[in-house]
Amino acid sequence: MGQADSNRSQKKENSGLGNWEKMVYSVDIHWFGYIEALLLMMIPAYFLFFDPNFLYKFLEKIDFLNPAYVEIACSGLLVLGILVLQHRLLRQFTTILMITSHRTISKFGLIFRKNIEITHAQFEEIQIKQSILGKILDFGTIKMRERSGIGSSKIKIQVSKVASPYEFKKQLMRIIRHNAFHRI
Repeated sequence: MGQADSNRSQKKENSGLGNWEKMVYSVDIHWFGYIEALLLMMIPAYFLFFDPNFLYKFLEKIDFLNPAYVEIACSGLLVLGILVLQHRLLRQFTTILMITSHRTISKFGLIFRKNIEITHAQFEEIQIKQSILGKILDFGTIKMRERSGIGSSKIKIQVSKVASPYEFKKQLMRIIRHNAFHRI
């Protein structure tokens, strides 16, 4: 029964791929986006629910701030944090970026689904941008270009906060070299 379950999960992962094509590598969105959203929620939640006396003592020292407006602002930040967390979760579960044996596939969105494919023969360039924190925690933005007909290139795929972007680049370049070697 265990092997049948693993075969079903593998078929589910490779859905949309032909029999001649197999998945080589897939990446996920990094967890750091959740930290941003949780901080945006936790700080105002602390001041509103757990220790409001600290906030009121601080506001007594500042004459021009009205405590009612600060409470409204904290409530607004809490709601904004919840919305950002929902957006990050939705993005995590609806973004697919995978390398197959013949193409790179990216899928974005839930209602308005956007599918972009670049065959390895049309691939031109991959760029990875990382901030200092991205280098420390191993996440970044991947931009991929494909050759267009006239000679100019355009960005076809751009995904931010991707986990292990250099591993993705390494796997992509490996499969492109492999396909180029077998075409010769």
